[in-house]
Amino acid sequence: MKRTHTDDNAILHLALRWAPYGGVPSSEIWVAFGVSPDRFYSTLTQILGTLAARGLSPEQRQSLEHLVLRHFRSPAGGRHLAQRTMR
Repeated sequence: MKRTHTDDNAILHLALRWAPYGGVPSSEIWVAFGVSPDRFYSTLTQILGTLAARGLSPEQRQSLEHLVLRHFRSPAGGRHLAQRTMR
């Protein structure tokens, strides 16, 4: 998935909208971006380290980081992908 600034903002917006509910449903991710949840959350991790995330409040950033960790720690998530992404 080749990303643009608009894509990054859309990913942030979708993740923030679903953060209070424990994360974005896989069906929403597929409809919006045509990627797997693992790819979505891996991309979200990358975005959090870019200028696209500069407008996030500390609470929003923490909420999104928590979503990523929860996804990759869950049995259905990518398990160790978060560790590989952080390297």
